[in-house]
Amino acid sequence: VLIDLSFLNTLPKRDLSAGMAEVIKCGFITDYRILNLAQDDDLDYQQLIARSIKVKADVVSKDFKESKLREILNYGHTLGHAIEKNSGYKLRHGEAVSIGMVFAAELSKQLAGLSDDAVLLHRELLRSFDLPISYPGNKFKSLLTLLASDKKVKNSKLRFIGISKIGKPVWFDDVSPSTLSKVYERIAK
Repeated sequence: VLIDLSFLNTLPKRDLSAGMAEVIKCGFITDYRILNLAQDDDLDYQQLIARSIKVKADVVSKDFKESKLREILNYGHTLGHAIEKNSGYKLRHGEAVSIGMVFAAELSKQLAGLSDDAVLLHRELLRSFDLPISYPGNKFKSLLTLLASDKKVKNSKLRFIGISKIGKPVWFDDVSPSTLSKVYERIAK
């Protein structure tokens, strides 16, 4: 992988922030050090990007055919993809994933006992990059329809990736619409 950090200087702030959502995701699923680096006043983009690439490379090398482990790279993406499409692609991919990660954290709190502090870290860290962390409450029904067509639907069961604690991914299969609705209320604006 060849990275030229000078290209970051050409990006609008919104695009740079959207990219940081994917970096932060890597921190939540496997590498807590990324979260520490992302909270520094003087961001070390070289370290952030290198560590994120390592996370992805390590996961993909262990699950080249995307049988299960590789799905952790979709943390925040299940709802994120639905939001992205629902917004008519007005939201950047990373912005939609940001909202999706907060939803995944809230779902993880509900189903796997993720701590309040970890949920709060999602909200505060993503907001520190001016990323959205909520979505209109009246959009839930249309999002539910979009979720049904997600690539992570297996045998008519929708799979979400969550975390039981930072760095410990978990899989939620066949989450009921009522649970999804209850959790969605926590991110609705």
